[in-house]
Parts: sequence; C-alpha cells; structure tokens
Amino acid sequence: MRRNSIYYPNYTALLMAYEKQPREKNHQPYANLIFLTLSNEDALKIFELAAKGIDATASVLYENHFTKKRYYVRLRKLVEMGLVVKENGAYVHTPLGSIVYENQVASLKRILAKKGSLEILSDLQRRNKSDKALQSAILDLSQEVLKDVETAIGFSNLKPIKLMKTWGEFTNQVSTISVLARAEVYIATRSIDSKIAGAALKAAEKGCVVEIIYNRIREFGTPNEMNSKTREELLNVMDLLRAHPKVRLRRSGILYSFFVIDKLSVAIEIPHPGVIDSFFLGVSFQSPNIATKLEDCFEEIVKGVKIDSAVPAISSGNLPQIK
Repeated sequence: MRRNSIYYPNYTALLMAYEKQPREKNHQPYANLIFLTLSNEDALKIFELAAKGIDATASVLYENHFTKKRYYVRLRKLVEMGLVVKENGAYVHTPLGSIVYENQVASLKRILAKKGSLEILSDLQRRNKSDKALQSAILDLSQEVLKDVETAIGFSNLKPIKLMKTWGEFTNQVSTISVLARAEVYIATRSIDSKIAGAALKAAEKGCVVEIIYNRIREFGTPNEMNSKTREELLNVMDLLRAHPKVRLRRSGILYSFFVIDKLSVAIEIPHPGVIDSFFLGVSFQSPNIATKLEDCFEEIVKGVKIDSAVPAISSGNLPQIK
C-alpha cells in the first residue's frame, strides 16, 4: 500500500485542489502536478518517447520493458496534464509538452554533458582564490562555458516572456505580431475569430505566406455584440482568406492553438488540463529553436488534411475560462 501512495497519487484530488486556488496563484500547483507526474520513471520514459511519437505496439512495450497496464496508467497521467495528445494514431507532445520537454528534460541532459567542465571550473576557483590574474582567466572561461550550455539548451535567444490571462488578451497579442510579419505566418488554432482572421489577411496582403489550420470559426462576445453584421464581416474575411493566393486554409479537429511568425515569434495557448475546452493561459516569446519545432509540428498536423473549401457555421459565446 505504501508503494501505491508513492507511485499512484490521487490526481483527481490534486486537480480539484488546484482549481480552487485563486486564478493568479494557479500556476505553481499546476507546475507541481507536472513535476509529480514526471517524477515517475515510467512516465518520464514515455514522455521522452513521445517526442518522436509513440504507440502501444508490442515492440514498443517489449523494447522498453512495459506491461500494458503500466504503460497506459502513466500515459493517461501525461494526457491529463496536457503534456501528450493522440494525433493520427500516435501519442505526441502538445505545444506545452514540447516546451516542458525541451526546458526540463532534454536541456538537463545537455547541461549534464557539460558537468565535467563546470566541476573543473569550480575546483579551480576554490584552489586559486589568491591569484587575481588566474581568477580573471577562470571568470572568462566560465562565461564561455555558460554560453555553451545556453546554446546547447536551445534557449539562448529566448526573449522576455509575455503571459496573457484571457482569450481576448491572447488574440490581441497574436494579431499584433501577425500584422508585423515580414515573410510567413503559421496559425494552428481550435477557434479562429475576427481578430485572428483579420490579422492573417493583412499579413497575406503584404505578401506573406500564411498557413492556417483551424477547428471552428467562433466569434466571442455577448449576444448583443453578435449581430448579423458582425457575422457577415467575419464570413467575408474568411472568404477572402480562402481565395487569397498567399493563404492555405485547412480545417481539422485541433484542440489547442499555437502561432509562429517569421520563424521567430511564438504564441501558444495552454488549455486547462482538466477542462480541455477552457482557456487557461497564453504565452508569447521569441525563440528560433521553438519556432522551428512548432513549424515541424504544424507540418505533421496538416498531413492528409485537405484545403478548406466550405464555410462552416459560426458559433458564438464566451470561451469557457477557469477562474
């Protein structure tokens, strides 16, 4: 029984306690749940395999010494945490999962590869505190080693992160960076609204290549704000996007959102782990490394998805949001 209390935590109780926290204090419990999930050896192994896609074939179970029960119990926890999602028959990282993997798992391995150099520097600093010239040389060497570690992590060009707490703030940020695009815009979103569609059209009219995959057209607002004119304007913009030579518009069942502009600027929506249709947090930053990975993710998603030629109905209302 002691083993079960360690390896099979009560995730339902933890998530319920997490949701009761004030909104501005929610992030730390969520991080704790992710760390708790990945602290299990099986879960961490599956999470690593999901970086390239993983299924439950006999060979995968055999090669990694998994029983079906152990495999699916840990896989379910990763899905509950919003780190892994099933796409085209395989389990792969979500955008959040990709960031956690690069920042917490892969980067730690790369840092440990530099462990020897860091230990040598630390030993030199302890032994030669009286030699100022040598200390200066050691300091310069330390800076070079740290830069090397940053580059190995892949986050050396990461700019200050901007967080958005509402869908409105998130779409405002996405629209701003999309309008400033110079070459290309990748949009993968579960809900495309007038702000996102309008910004994409402006980017296309400037000559940018615009790739869009979306789940539904949805205008967010109160019933009074959703008049026939608003709906007509949004449908007109979608028609213009559909007809524009610089735009490729596709539709799929994508359940999250991410945006990549000019292989540099990135915006990612993080859905609530317990209520997948709810907006939890938006994050925006600049990183060529992550931008490239998300573009690769986009290309995987659109494989086999046809160009959109029909106009779906517009749904309305406010996006559910966890308080």
